[in-house]
Amino acid sequence: MTTRNRNCWLEIDRRTFLGTTGAASAMTLFGPDVGEAAGGETGRVDVTLTVNGQTRSVTIDPRTSLLDLLRERLALTGAKKGCDHDQRDACTVHLDGWRVATCLTLAVQTEGRTIMTIEELSGPDGELHLMQRAFTDHDALQCGYCTLGQIMATSACVEGGHAGSPEQTCEYMRGHICRCGAYAGIVAAVKDTAVKLRRTGVMKPLAGLSLAPESVSGRPNHRPGHSNVCLQVASMRHDYGVCPHAVECTASSVWSAAT
Repeated sequence: MTTRNRNCWLEIDRRTFLGTTGAASAMTLFGPDVGEAAGGETGRVDVTLTVNGQTRSVTIDPRTSLLDLLRERLALTGAKKGCDHDQRDACTVHLDGWRVATCLTLAVQTEGRTIMTIEELSGPDGELHLMQRAFTDHDALQCGYCTLGQIMATSACVEGGHAGSPEQTCEYMRGHICRCGAYAGIVAAVKDTAVKLRRTGVMKPLAGLSLAPESVSGRPNHRPGHSNVCLQVASMRHDYGVCPHAVECTASSVWSAAT
């Protein structure tokens, strides 16, 4: 192979390489009829939704999650795939003004609805949203993997009126896990943003939407008395399956410690 040919291989980016090899692997394992329903009929459906102000129409497998639709079909990769079962919320976006975990939201449920992702949070000229600036100012991130989901959740927290106190912020955010432990910085960023919005008198709903007074979390209530036990067990064994409420209890404990 010549040097020129070797350089050509280097021009293939990671996403293109993984997408191509993944599709080839699926065809090898499952054959050309992947996605077809029993009886030979294609099980695909048409979905039309508004994403970041643009109307998008796609044909998808009805089992496709909103996360996969955004990332794989619409190339909006700000929502991250962290767990696929709503235990990290790195995939958070706003759906009709409500924060949702896209990994557990079927794309077909968004027919005719409005979605806003982190890509739309900044201004039209690229200026950062107040929450984005606050995360930088208060060092509210480390590895950055969950940061975009955290920013989407905290912006909804502030603009939805859930940032009246650190305790209220922690209660709202308790399902969001930051494995780097940047909770104190996140709470400080929320407080800073809330103060600035109150000072300027600007409380503009995200993307022009009227935010609901409470978010749809879909999570079970935290069980009193489980926090310390679950936190200790999860820390020692790194096993969030020990207690059915372990993830929720652990998240509640670390957020409470941030205050």
